[in-house]
Amino acid sequence: MFFIAVPGHARAQQAKIEELDRRVEKLEQLVGQLQRRVADLESQVQGRQERKQPVAAKGNWRQIGSWRSLRRGMTMEQVTDLLGEPGKVDAGSTFIFWYWGYPSGGSVHFDTDTNRVAGWDEPPR
Repeated sequence: MFFIAVPGHARAQQAKIEELDRRVEKLEQLVGQLQRRVADLESQVQGRQERKQPVAAKGNWRQIGSWRSLRRGMTMEQVTDLLGEPGKVDAGSTFIFWYWGYPSGGSVHFDTDTNRVAGWDEPPR
């Protein structure tokens, strides 16, 4: 048995492997951030349950003023404070999408390199 080396094909495969490695690294970073957020929220809920205090929701995505306060470059935490926790999250290779009132509500998309707001769509009135 013998193999024929095809340099162009090998380079293309190597480029694809490197791109997949970058995507995996970004997803691992996102998972780490989400795990930290979940742990923080769980500790907040646990602390309030021990003190018998209600868990207050952050933000209100139903208020148009909250959407009008969004700015490019905001952090995920700032968006959560403004709009509350998203109801749905999708992660792609370029953007992370957060949805409120899915499928007919609003959405915010974050750049996967910076995890900061790149744009948004207000919910319809």
